Amino acid sequence: MDLKEYKSEILLLIRKIFIWGLGAILIISAVVLFFCKVFKVIDIVWPEYFYIGLSCLLLGLLFI
Repeated sequence: MDLKEYKSEILLLIRKIFIWGLGAILIISAVVLFFCKVFKVIDIVWPEYFYIGLSCLLLGLLFI
């Protein structure tokens, strides 16, 4: 493996870690906000597209 292939493999690995980390942060924050809303810990007024996005996110998790 030459240096160019090694660099591309490292960049691909960094990109995967970044995408999975960002996805994990979004999922955790969505779940925490959802339970805060359900148990009325904080009063949040959410637009309808948030619920659509949350349902799409959970549906996407089922098919991974």
